Amino acid sequence: MPDQVRHEKCTFDDEAVNVMDRRKILSLVKEYYRENLCANEKSKKFKSGDRIPYAGRVYDEKELINLVDASLDFWLTTGRFADEFEKKFAAFLKIKHAYLVNSGSSANLLAFMALTSDKLKDRKIKGVMKLLPWRPVFPPR
Repeated sequence: MPDQVRHEKCTFDDEAVNVMDRRKILSLVKEYYRENLCANEKSKKFKSGDRIPYAGRVYDEKELINLVDASLDFWLTTGRFADEFEKKFAAFLKIKHAYLVNSGSSANLLAFMALTSDKLKDRKIKGVMKLLPWRPVFPPR
């Protein structure tokens, strides 16, 4: 990943970050992960009866590098990685579009809006508001 740089230059806080700087930064991130984070994970030995957390931060070297790489472009939400994932995921599912959202609630709202869209014409779900125990509420403009 850090050996392949996708942009000749990007800007971060109005300063140019050239290819060599980006490679050096990403190489340092890789080194940091291997020396500080990966080593800690490998040293953990679970014994019978130890608590195993059901959730937590789970990431690897590539994800940390991608995080820093996206940050150098100052993409703090969606950006080129999200675009790439949406395209590949849609292709994998053999559908035209796939969209990332920030939560399950947003996914439910998106599904609700799609299923009740006038674009579906006679396939549109009608009378859903009577069935739902909740109502999507939007703040007034």
